[in-house]
Amino acid sequence: MNLKIYLLELGKRQIDLIPELTKRGININACDLSRALNDNVYHSPKLKKVREFSEEIIEDWKNNATWKPTSKRAASATKFAKTAERNGTL
Repeated sequence: MNLKIYLLELGKRQIDLIPELTKRGININACDLSRALNDNVYHSPKLKKVREFSEEIIEDWKNNATWKPTSKRAASATKFAKTAERNGTL
């Protein structure tokens, strides 16, 4: 699951996850959050737990989402992200 693409599609940013993670008892800074969201980085149990909780939060956001990418910019960003994921550059 590429969390960065889902965040982009929902109009969210990585920093939006920090308060939600804090509610679940995980204190994390933006740098460590970024490391946890990278697909190839699981250096510590804490980052693995952050990734798991982030997946749950994003799933909740997806299930409750009413926002759809309607602007050209959002649609373009989503298309770019999906192309980059297919090419392995994201």
